Amino acid sequence: MKKTIFYHIKILHEFCEIFRCSFIDLIFPNFNLTKIIVHKKYQFYVMVLFMLFAIHPSLHSQAISGAAVQANFGIDADVYANKEQFLVPPTVSGIYDDWFFNSAFANGTGQNVIDQTNAAGLKTSIQANNNFTFEKRMSKPKNTMVGNFLWIDAVYGRDGNSTQSNSDSNTFSGNSNKNGDNPTTWALGSGSIPQKDDIVDVYGYLRRDLSPAALAVNPNGILWGYGGASKISSDGNSHFDFEFFRTEVSFNGSALVGTGSQAGHTAWTFDATGKILVPGDVLVAIDFENGGTKPLGSVRVWMSSADIANFNSRPDRPFDLTGVFDQGNGAPPYGYAEIKAKGGGILTNVFAVVNVTAATLGPPWGTLEGSQANFQDNYKALQFTEFGLNLTALGLDSRNVNQSPCSNLLGSLIVKTRSSSSFTAELKDFSGPYLFGNITDVAVEGNVSNPLTCNNPTATLTATPTPPNATIKWYGPSPDGIADGPFIPGNAPVVSVKGVYTVYAYTNLEGCFAKKTVTVLENKEPPNVNAGEDKALTCLITSIKLSGSSSTPNATYLWSTLDGNIVSGGTTLTPTIDKAGTYTLTVTDPINGCKKADDVVVTSTPPTPINITCPEDNIKSSCFYADQAAVNTAFDAFKQSFTASGGNGTLTITGLENLTPPALCGGTVTVNYNVTDSCGLQKSCSATFTITAPAAVSAEAPTSVNASACAYADQAALDAAFEAFKAGFKVSGGCDAKGEIQGSPTAPKLCNGGTVTVTYKVT
Repeated sequence: MKKTIFYHIKILHEFCEIFRCSFIDLIFPNFNLTKIIVHKKYQFYVMVLFMLFAIHPSLHSQAISGAAVQANFGIDADVYANKEQFLVPPTVSGIYDDWFFNSAFANGTGQNVIDQTNAAGLKTSIQANNNFTFEKRMSKPKNTMVGNFLWIDAVYGRDGNSTQSNSDSNTFSGNSNKNGDNPTTWALGSGSIPQKDDIVDVYGYLRRDLSPAALAVNPNGILWGYGGASKISSDGNSHFDFEFFRTEVSFNGSALVGTGSQAGHTAWTFDATGKILVPGDVLVAIDFENGGTKPLGSVRVWMSSADIANFNSRPDRPFDLTGVFDQGNGAPPYGYAEIKAKGGGILTNVFAVVNVTAATLGPPWGTLEGSQANFQDNYKALQFTEFGLNLTALGLDSRNVNQSPCSNLLGSLIVKTRSSSSFTAELKDFSGPYLFGNITDVAVEGNVSNPLTCNNPTATLTATPTPPNATIKWYGPSPDGIADGPFIPGNAPVVSVKGVYTVYAYTNLEGCFAKKTVTVLENKEPPNVNAGEDKALTCLITSIKLSGSSSTPNATYLWSTLDGNIVSGGTTLTPTIDKAGTYTLTVTDPINGCKKADDVVVTSTPPTPINITCPEDNIKSSCFYADQAAVNTAFDAFKQSFTASGGNGTLTITGLENLTPPALCGGTVTVNYNVTDSCGLQKSCSATFTITAPAAVSAEAPTSVNASACAYADQAALDAAFEAFKAGFKVSGGCDAKGEIQGSPTAPKLCNGGTVTVTYKVT
């Protein structure tokens, strides 16, 4: 037996040398033997070749279930909600979701997961250009809860084709591109591919079943992945790979960019117990042969060969390995390891179906088929392939293990075709990459419309979440700047209290949120204002400028009064006023609109009365004065005794000018004293300076005495009588008139008798 096997291998090697292939190429077929003209002597060996190929362990696809409804989504090879054309038996349920919606079917509760807007416009573009490509996303925002199901992400892509003179811009352009290769080694670019491998439509969808039944199985529900694809050819043989990268992959026209750092992928890594440390890339291979009646599938993960040993004995492993591990160019130590559900297979966890028995309505914008890429509304029989995958059951729901609730479920999707059902067969066409399941970590930015000021006593809080449909909740103000304050309803609340506010953005993923704090500032500092010192109006000061001040930059000013009067400058710091009253200066800060006022009081001071002093009338006899000079001196003194005080401003005095003193011999001068001040007050008085003339000088002589000597007792009596006689001479009038007896007359002798004449001189 050993010889036989060795002999066949040797012959096969010879066969390969003849046809310039390698032994590995025979074991992992990547060329089409139907293209080789085989000499009769080698026909036996060709038969042996196919026998070996049929039993080679590279063909590890497993039997999977067919059409089904899982998590309320139809995996049934038709693309419309509420209609399950290829279930057994077919139904029109009116309740199941699918890729699209058409009112021609049951107008039920089932919904379309792909956005159908502008279907008519897209149809027109496709009919005008059968190589027109485009992408559509989910009909609802990512992570939208619909009933019991979380719609995570969905994508539809129309791929280019290479029929007629068309060139498909996304193809495997070399001859050695395999699934197990490092993607950076793939030869990619525009080109032509066989019709049986030429992709037309691709579909992808993720949903989480959060129904009570699903939550009873897993506290995070059950994650389902769905895919679909169509080809130009409807030959019934389909070999699709749905490859899910954890990164955001892009295609630059000749290479995939950003596929990952572990041999062009993100590798699954585990701790010693099998617990996932990093979830990596996943590939779902779906194969239909024999007219699409035998669905086969395998699920694979990118991992290091170092993790394979004893993997199935690790207690916390997420899945089991089947033992199949494929590596290609530039990949070691990494490769794709086939998995199955922990402790079981994939039969009840992977469902796939082809529209075997009949055509089915295609996308709302139509599809393409045949060597001419003819436009048609329907998928022809055997043209459309669809599958569903219980990712939770297969241990691929990283939400259950070592990741945060906001981590990516997947990242990017590339749909590929192979030349045969062998996992290592040559890759032909690809569509994508499409962002898929790349949950952008929820983030949020909070904004405050303005600080709180006197002009704007309220502020509006707004949030910009990522994703845009995230739920927003506001709290605040914080009591201490750390803890959240009370809940504030509304996505854009209006607040009037300064402080720290917190905004949360939640996705529909349990526990996935982001938060940011914003600070509402307050600037209600009043401006500086001083209306100045109180002032007074007088009869002399009838208007004044007030002297307000403020140190607030660029402030505005406004004076007001209820009982005064502002003449001018009411919007300056120094207005002119002309009436007593209370004046208010209001200063406004242009930055915050705050105002502050201060008052100044302007009083009206009554005028000071004029006080004058007038002398008593001066009435004196001219005899009072020695001479005219004395009169003049006395008159000057009389005038100076007129005095004035008080009043307002300059006193103007009249009545003292041009006065002539009276004559010594008599006369009167009246002084009319008048005082006027600057305010027009007036006061006056009058007084007279009078000199009276004396009475005329009058001499009085005694009566002459003619008596007998006998009348006198003696000479002494005569002498006494004579003296009495002389004493009878008197003078009156004049100014201190005086009389004087001239000489020394003596009395006559009593005995002799005689007459004595007395002369009395008046001066």
